[in-house]
Amino acid sequence: MRAFIEKLTPVIIFGTIWGALELFGVDLFRYFDIPNKTAWIYAITLIVMTVSKKIIDFPISVTIMALIACTFKTASTSFFACQVAAVMINGLLFDFGYRALKPRIEAGFIIRSLTGFALAISSFALFALTATFLIKEIHWLERGWPGVIEFTTSSGLIAAAASLLTINLGHWLGNLAVVFISKNKTHLAANYLYAGSIIIVASIWLIGQLYRT
Repeated sequence: MRAFIEKLTPVIIFGTIWGALELFGVDLFRYFDIPNKTAWIYAITLIVMTVSKKIIDFPISVTIMALIACTFKTASTSFFACQVAAVMINGLLFDFGYRALKPRIEAGFIIRSLTGFALAISSFALFALTATFLIKEIHWLERGWPGVIEFTTSSGLIAAAASLLTINLGHWLGNLAVVFISKNKTHLAANYLYAGSIIIVASIWLIGQLYRT
């Protein structure tokens, strides 16, 4: 049971952080009229995804985090159903890409950077295709292929360029987190970490619910 909790706790924590970024970050960027907000949110989220894999890595960990984050998206002041697809695509592609390239991602700066670039551009392209031709959301459907190309080569490229840096930042922070956890993994320290994590997660969820109303 303890092993299950140790696996589940980081997933819930990072999924909640991701959800908070989706809920508060997007609306904050919109409030200050910052362009290409989805690109910057993706690049920041890539840090969260990468750190999480350093701490707890099982095949669908980031996909589960994405599901948790999706519950926050529904509280956004400008929620669209296709946004759920975007978050899930990000999680699924990261899970797949990290597992396929894990040894190279861990070993080399260049491969890791290129992986961040490829994951970002693929996520944006796949989302645009899904929103346009599968979900057929009206705004995307009206723009068709030109809209898919424009989104991928504008916001997608910005996200990809930023991801060259943020995947490495996530890798570095993840390594620091692993060292910190290993040094404090006594029974008592672990209990404090779990208790603190529960408080953080509960606080974010509460704020999210208040923000919804």
